[in-house]
Amino acid sequence: MKNYDLSQLEVLILEENQFMRRLLRAIMRELGIRSVREVDNPYLAFKLIQENDIDLVFSNWAPGLDALRFLKEVRTSPDCPNPTLPIIVVSAYTEINHVLAARDFGMTEFLAKPVAAETVYHRI
Repeated sequence: MKNYDLSQLEVLILEENQFMRRLLRAIMRELGIRSVREVDNPYLAFKLIQENDIDLVFSNWAPGLDALRFLKEVRTSPDCPNPTLPIIVVSAYTEINHVLAARDFGMTEFLAKPVAAETVYHRI
């Protein structure tokens, strides 16, 4: 595995589960990423994207979290400063119809739960 310097990335984690947010934050630290913001709802995530120079988003997709609407908002809203922002969808819902729906709404990559540092690194 080639080592890239990821320390300057600004990462946003959109995840409603606190344990999963902590796990993703720990993986980011392991990969050398120092600036990680966490939110538990899509509306706060979009606001952070508007107010900060975010380089990469990890977004959960599960029932009850409107992540597909968030993806669509990032990709199509005139209020989004970076409609090509890389968004990695992290989900336990790995059925093909879920993956295709996330793709159609504009995800950059898909990562199945449970996650490991090496698979996160490869998606980045």
